[in-house]
Amino acid sequence: MVGFDPEETAKVKEICELYDKTKNWMLYAEEIDHEFKAFIQPVNELRHAFDHLMRLAAVKLEIRPEPGEGYVKNQLEKVLGHVFRGAFDTLDKLSITLREKITNELSPFSVYAIQAALPDYYSKIKPDIEEITEKIAEKRANKDVSLICYAEIEEYSNLIERLKKYHKSIIKIKPSLIECEEKIKADEKRREQENSKPEMFSDKKVFIIHGHDEGTREKVARFLMNINLEPIILDEQPDEGQTIIEKLEKHSVGAGFAIALLTPDDVGAPKSNIDNLRDRARQNVILELAYFMGNLGRKRMCILNKGVEIPSDYSGILYIPLDKNNAWKTKLARKLKNAGLKINKDGLI
Repeated sequence: MVGFDPEETAKVKEICELYDKTKNWMLYAEEIDHEFKAFIQPVNELRHAFDHLMRLAAVKLEIRPEPGEGYVKNQLEKVLGHVFRGAFDTLDKLSITLREKITNELSPFSVYAIQAALPDYYSKIKPDIEEITEKIAEKRANKDVSLICYAEIEEYSNLIERLKKYHKSIIKIKPSLIECEEKIKADEKRREQENSKPEMFSDKKVFIIHGHDEGTREKVARFLMNINLEPIILDEQPDEGQTIIEKLEKHSVGAGFAIALLTPDDVGAPKSNIDNLRDRARQNVILELAYFMGNLGRKRMCILNKGVEIPSDYSGILYIPLDKNNAWKTKLARKLKNAGLKINKDGLI
């Protein structure tokens, strides 16, 4: 057997080192993509490399004579060329597979879930992947496999390692992605259910908005009870450490109707005509009137007016005068019935 000379030994070492890297890249590609085995380009290159290696081995083992001077060195160059092309083909395939894997892993998830589970994805990771893609596209467009350039392979390998790192990090946080997505969908479903809920109005509860005229308030409350309705008076509800607006929000829930009693509790006048004072309802009554008009709509509102000035914003809205003959009761009962409340007509007698 004839051994390798120093130059040939260095070349064999070069081939072994590149082959070892190529084999590892191929094994990794098979792990993440079961269809990689059907990708025959690198396999063909390594098969051709093996063929040339066997030819020079036959010469070194003196199985056959050397065809000519420089034959072994020529065969070693061919082996190296095929391994180099196999390496480049494998890296090409890996770059495509990893980018597809990253895209496919993230595609089922919303932007919000990705931001929550991987906060730097859109600010750092995605831009870096786009930069890697541009560099790989440039390499593939300009590659010349007839020229063996280890710097190109090294740079390409570094780009692949960056993609591998991102792919592994996404796989690692996938449970968090699923959890975030499920929470987002649950929140969206809850909001949809809340928005699609039909308006639930009580057919019994009526909220009385009032000022300081307790006599009128009690008269209206008794009338509502007589026709089998349930009056809600804010002053009669427990405070429970709540502010007035919190009490209003709590006890107005479920009311099917609201009655605003505009009684002459205050006086007021334009600044330009300060002597022309006119009876007005309390400011809280006006505020609560607007609140219920927004919550219930005008159909479920009624103003009982005891001779006070109507706010200009409510001009054109019908109201029922609180007359001494109690005609207001029949008119109010009709409005309550039209709004869907169940009244006992016997209470009108």
